[in-house]
Amino acid sequence: MIELGVDEIGLRYENDVLVEVLAPNTRRLYWKGYIDVRFEIVNIAEDFVVSKALLPKLIAGITRGVVKVVGGEGVFAVQVPQ
Repeated sequence: MIELGVDEIGLRYENDVLVEVLAPNTRRLYWKGYIDVRFEIVNIAEDFVVSKALLPKLIAGITRGVVKVVGGEGVFAVQVPQ
């Protein structure tokens, strides 16, 4: 089970692969089974910075016009050339 507050987002991983971005105020239940499911909760109340390791996972599908991460449609990404 995951329950997020108004100033939190959740990152759901299955077998260490990011598969979903959960919006604030979300409550979900998941079955345990053959897939290893883990969550990372990010507090966005004050200063929200996307880590260098997470950024490619979030925008990989968006920049190609395909959303690979569920909830990724809520992520706005722009590539700025040098």
